[in-house]
Amino acid sequence: MSSTFSLDSNGFSLVEIVIGMALFTMATTVVFAGGIKWYQRAVLNSNKIALVAELARARSQSLFGRDGGSHGVFVSESGYVSFVGDEFDSEDLDNRVYEFDPGISAENSSLVVVFELGKALVEEPVRINLSADSESSTQIELSEEGVIVW
Repeated sequence: MSSTFSLDSNGFSLVEIVIGMALFTMATTVVFAGGIKWYQRAVLNSNKIALVAELARARSQSLFGRDGGSHGVFVSESGYVSFVGDEFDSEDLDNRVYEFDPGISAENSSLVVVFELGKALVEEPVRINLSADSESSTQIELSEEGVIVW
């Protein structure tokens, strides 16, 4: 029984292994990059839905005259604050403060929307632009009648 070296081995060569690893790495990179974009869009959409829900809540509270009638939402770059009354007071302890998730921001900051009897007290339609990065953004529009279009 002699041991001899044969070129007819049944394993993979080093070149084949390196090529396989390179293909796997490229495929993983493509999937990972697509997953990050999907996640950013999902987080952006989640923040949009939460803001729309708070705007709708303020609108309905004003429609039913709860807590004195007027309700509003102050939108800043990093979040929003729900308040009761005709004017936003940042010192009011009854304010409900919400922060956007990291990476989400509102482009038109310092926007105050007050609802009275279900109508938005704005002179022209208001647009709230939320963005996650330069590629992912979404918009919420409020009409003078208090209609929220998202």
